Amino acid sequence: MFKPSYWYYIVFAVCFLGFTYLEDYVRASYEGSSAIITYILGFIPNYLPAVGIPCFFYVALPHIFGKKHSITLSKIAQIYVVIFSCFGLIAWEFTQILLPLGTFDWHDVLWTLFGGITFYAIWKIHSNKYGTVGNFE
Repeated sequence: MFKPSYWYYIVFAVCFLGFTYLEDYVRASYEGSSAIITYILGFIPNYLPAVGIPCFFYVALPHIFGKKHSITLSKIAQIYVVIFSCFGLIAWEFTQILLPLGTFDWHDVLWTLFGGITFYAIWKIHSNKYGTVGNFE
């Protein structure tokens, strides 16, 4: 039977596979001169994880904390996972300042935040239809 939580796993999988495909094949072989495509290929590795990682953590909460405790967290779980995920991704972006070959870009930070907002929109639509994390397992 298809559980409502599977939608989050599907979004996570699409983001993960999309990130891998774009990073390994599209970005690596793109030789065009379109500024728009270059810009999109530059921010997409930050945007996709910022959408997918919170989806994974959101449905993993009942397995990590137990279903009973997750129900009490369910009203704010989406906030926790988006802050946790975006903080980690943005922290990684800032650590690149210190790395010899690191490339810090404010656009990456911005698109990470947009990815978190996208996750929140997905959560809002999904929770209106199916309920929150502790209720749809």
